[in-house]
Amino acid sequence: MVFITADRYNVIVKGVSAEPLTSGGSMMRIAGTWAASLAWCLSFLLSDGTAMCLRAVAAHEKGMREQAKKMGVKSLRSEEAQKTSAECRLCKANAVYNPIVYAISHPKYRAALEKKLPCLACATEGRDGGSDTGSTATAQSTEKAESA
Repeated sequence: MVFITADRYNVIVKGVSAEPLTSGGSMMRIAGTWAASLAWCLSFLLSDGTAMCLRAVAAHEKGMREQAKKMGVKSLRSEEAQKTSAECRLCKANAVYNPIVYAISHPKYRAALEKKLPCLACATEGRDGGSDTGSTATAQSTEKAESA
């Protein structure tokens, strides 16, 4: 997301004079993202603190379940906390799908993508708007002929 934001900033602020992103630059960004993700995940998984953290969370959850059972309720978590977690999940999903929706809905982006990767079949001409105008004109002429 950082690289997408930086690229959008570059295009918006510098406009036409912006230095275009090359294939080598994009490959470096992809490799950097993978390296950072791998390092982050491995450092968490291989640390000694992970086991302690997981044990502490499991013990806390067990205590919460026992307390809820004593009180005769399903859970000690408030309804507000459960709604907040749903909102957080929605926010995360939005962050993931936002670039995809942008790519699908922006005609200039799709046209550029069609030039670079024609195998994706995301052409903007002939499929999106062109066929609709022809069918509309045909439908209007058919209606005129039927009413006469």
